[in-house]
Amino acid sequence: MPDDLSHPDIRKLYDLLIQNYEEGISLDPSALIDAVEDPKQRKILAEVVFSKYQLSRGWTESGIEIERADPIKIAADVFNLLKRRMVERMIEENQQKLKEASKRGDNIIPYMEQHRQLLQKKKEIESKE
Repeated sequence: MPDDLSHPDIRKLYDLLIQNYEEGISLDPSALIDAVEDPKQRKILAEVVFSKYQLSRGWTESGIEIERADPIKIAADVFNLLKRRMVERMIEENQQKLKEASKRGDNIIPYMEQHRQLLQKKKEIESKE
């Protein structure tokens, strides 16, 4: 299990995926999304599953190799997506604080350093996607 599952939405999705996997329940993308009751979690899962795993039936019929939906990979992708969104939100908030501090004539260096750190964190998350 990933070490950083503190976000409740990530934790619930991770638990659902692992439970389905262990119980031999279908890991079909549509079935996974139908099993999630919370609309916010359903949207997150849909973005990850359909962007990476939902494939055209025509591809299979054409003999093109396709990637199977691995529940551990899906959980990790959901986790990274949520982390990236959280960091992006923090970047936006920090930028707003930087602008406000600049208008007041306050020291903006701490905000610039925070911005640099957040961009580095975002880059690390994106490298895992």
